[in-house]
Amino acid sequence: MTDKPTVWVIRFRDDTRMKMVTNPSPYFAKNENERDWYLKNLTRPLEKFVVEQIPGPLNVAIAAEQKRWQRVKTELRRETRQRFLDSQQKKEQNP
Repeated sequence: MTDKPTVWVIRFRDDTRMKMVTNPSPYFAKNENERDWYLKNLTRPLEKFVVEQIPGPLNVAIAAEQKRWQRVKTELRRETRQRFLDSQQKKEQNP
């Protein structure tokens, strides 16, 4: 194991989070005990979440997660828009 600081991020899967009306923030656990406690107290199925260890300290981890989410959100919106345009094109070709 490395001596570099890490934190655990617990967040909704991107495909789930994108469909939510609210935009829930991820949870950042400082250690394994805190991570385990949070996971044990979830009210939603664990399958809806991603749990991963990322480089810290906490402020660096939060900033990196915010940048990551912006990239993902942009890409998911682009994909959704492209699917819409493709479906419109098919409708025009097959009236």
